Amino acid sequence: FCWGWGTWRDRWISFREGKFFLDPYYLKDIFSSSMINEFNLNGNHDIFWSQIEKNAASDKQTWAIFWYSHIFLNNGLCLNPVKTFSNNFGFDGSGENCSKNAEISSQQLNKSREIYFPIKIKEERFYLRKVNKYFNYPNIFIRIFKKLSRNYNYIVKKIFP
Repeated sequence: FCWGWGTWRDRWISFREGKFFLDPYYLKDIFSSSMINEFNLNGNHDIFWSQIEKNAASDKQTWAIFWYSHIFLNNGLCLNPVKTFSNNFGFDGSGENCSKNAEISSQQLNKSREIYFPIKIKEERFYLRKVNKYFNYPNIFIRIFKKLSRNYNYIVKKIFP
């Protein structure tokens, strides 16, 4: 995720000085269809590769997808906290490449100063399956329906004042 994050200096330098730094055309040349499938969480949803395509078409400008590409191509891993350590004000409508999203902007902040890193860093298949399930197409429609249901009164008042 591209907010409230950090990395090691040598990884960032490797990314900034890499062959494909913000270059979607290079990535389009080197990625095979099987790599694209894996990049998209085993073809579960085209949330990632489409961002490369949108950057190539100048429909979107984001560096975060290139960071993910760098991690992916180097067989890297990301550590992500369960609760966020930073407030994100971009989902109030002022952020770039995002719109208003009360669900994200109202996430509870982790105010703990204690951070524990795992002794052995490895990909957790359990959480990878959860992410895959989250991005699964039928699940997207369920999430949209639930969101509409939660905001039904607000939507009706806006449409029929």
